[in-house]
Amino acid sequence: RHIACEGRCFVLSCNQFVTRDMMPADWEDIGPGPEILCRGGSAIVDPLGNYLAGPLYDREGILVADLDLNRITEARYDFDPVGHYNRPDVFRLLVNEEPMAAVQQAAAFRRHSGRAAASPDHGDRDVVHDADLAGTGEEGRLDSPVARDASA
Repeated sequence: RHIACEGRCFVLSCNQFVTRDMMPADWEDIGPGPEILCRGGSAIVDPLGNYLAGPLYDREGILVADLDLNRITEARYDFDPVGHYNRPDVFRLLVNEEPMAAVQQAAAFRRHSGRAAASPDHGDRDVVHDADLAGTGEEGRLDSPVARDASA
């Protein structure tokens, strides 16, 4: 339902319903437990998060609903992220199309900056300053896995 509301779209959610009896005879024994292994929960949801069919729990079945595609337009009147809510004077999307490595070693930062491999104040951890990260797209990232020197 959240996805339908957020995207202002219809959502067809197909979830499996499985009981122990449905397991193949040559399947590894999964031990004791409930008869129903997966409850299902399939549903058809409209762009405002309302159920049109389902949710269908604890049994097999086929859900059917008539989809009125005009509901998408109606739903977007109150939330239209690329229409009248679009504010290029306030928000903008910048895409960096330059190829970048998915993983960079800390040694690459040390070579770039000329700093020593380890700082005496930080034991064996590598210390990377924002100046070392210039042009890497990592400037100011607090979640970087590389340790930072707080005194810099």
